[in-house]
Amino acid sequence: MIPWARHRDLFSCMRILVVEDEKKTASFIRQALQTEGYPVDVCGLGLSIAQWIVSAHHGVIRIMSADHRTTVTVRLPLASGPEIS
Repeated sequence: MIPWARHRDLFSCMRILVVEDEKKTASFIRQALQTEGYPVDVCGLGLSIAQWIVSAHHGVIRIMSADHRTTVTVRLPLASGPEIS
């Protein structure tokens, strides 16, 4: 049993994000957590995690390259304090 599994009610509204570039390791961790009943997402490092975070918050990420320059634009919706809680 995963040590925090006895406190599952504390984590009932959360998802676990596994950030791992090694596919076999990520798959092993995902399967272990899902077996314990946890909702799990997996992504690698770099732009894939940026895309995951932006998407999870209903935002948009845009990448444009020209003349040996890259511009990354991240747009997230505004939220007031009560909406975040």
